[in-house]
Amino acid sequence: ARRLAYGAREYNREVVVVDGVPGPPVDRIRYRSLRFSPDGRRFAYVADMAGRQQVVIDGIAYPEVAAIGTEGPLFSPDGNRFAYVAMNEGKEFVTVDGLEGELFDAIIPGSLVFSPDGKRYAFAARRGDKGVVVVDGKAGDWYDGIMVGTPVFSPDGKRFAYGARKADRHSVVIDGIPGPEFDSLGRDMLKFSPDGSRLAYAASRNGHWHLVVDGTLGPEFEGIVADSITFSPDGKRLAYLAGSGGRQRVVVDGKIGPACDFHPATRLRFSPDGRRFAYALARDGRWQVSVDGELGPFYDAIADGSPLFSPDGSRVAYVAKRQNSMVMVMDGREAGEWDGILSGTPVFSTDGKRIAYAVATEKQRRMIVEGTVGPDFAAILVAPVVCADGFLRYLAAEQTAAGLMLVAVEVPGFGYK
Repeated sequence: ARRLAYGAREYNREVVVVDGVPGPPVDRIRYRSLRFSPDGRRFAYVADMAGRQQVVIDGIAYPEVAAIGTEGPLFSPDGNRFAYVAMNEGKEFVTVDGLEGELFDAIIPGSLVFSPDGKRYAFAARRGDKGVVVVDGKAGDWYDGIMVGTPVFSPDGKRFAYGARKADRHSVVIDGIPGPEFDSLGRDMLKFSPDGSRLAYAASRNGHWHLVVDGTLGPEFEGIVADSITFSPDGKRLAYLAGSGGRQRVVVDGKIGPACDFHPATRLRFSPDGRRFAYALARDGRWQVSVDGELGPFYDAIADGSPLFSPDGSRVAYVAKRQNSMVMVMDGREAGEWDGILSGTPVFSTDGKRIAYAVATEKQRRMIVEGTVGPDFAAILVAPVVCADGFLRYLAAEQTAAGLMLVAVEVPGFGYK
């Protein structure tokens, strides 16, 4: 459903209008707090009244307090639950679904989080010089510090983890149980596998960094690249990017790959079935793609979004740059060289047997489907989309005597089984 909310002022008072219906007038609206739940069903904001603040959820005003946390109300991913940080008489607490929780000296900003399924919640708090993580209303052990960016939940919501410090020793606490101690932990680098059964994080000991997977230390490096930890979709395999001696290497299932100069971590790719792995790397100013450990030819650049596996994992494609041309490489072979290859392509059919991509010549744009060149267009306006009815669809513009004419193009044989 399409919904709209905005703030308005009337006679020195402010109101929030939701779907055309104005709410009660208040002294001030915290406009950055206006938000819909992820599913769009619910709406919340923070209002000021006579020097006090309150959260309003679906038109219901909750008790006034001295202040509401700067992040305002938080909805669970399914929109069924809400929570916010509130302050009264110098103490802070978390209100979940309207119920006020335990008092603390402070709730750590940004730590309040719902599990992906919305059934659980957690946050980090401080009392004096000690920190604690509270999960579903139950406080864990107290520590000298809680790592920024934690706690985190597993994708299935069944597990949680956070970084903690006692004196100068750091550990990751998993489901309430502290792991091995280290000199430091990598910030924002706690990563659960998609099924929640495994956890990986970066930690340092004696000046060396390791990736710790299920409590086991990997090889030592000078550093682990943030945001590079990548599990396969089935959670059985793991890849990450590490560096030593000014060079970087991709580590897959504990096996260290060739040294490279630069690597965008977002290009680590497992196939959907987890059997295959590919990534782009640069060496001495030239780029290659590694597929299952085999290096392809050198190019001047590899396009964003490449490499790409087919849904069944049987095929892999990428777009490369050679001087002033763009090259489509499919299954290790060059399929053609063009002035340009449009972003959002290539696209595989759902069974992986067919591939389509849009190319540009000096004056025309064409869609190529499994080697067959389609008609010329003045422009291809929207990247092709595989639809549930089995068609590949895209929007193009054709030049006519009267001007440009929009053309909706359908290509059969791409859809779902």
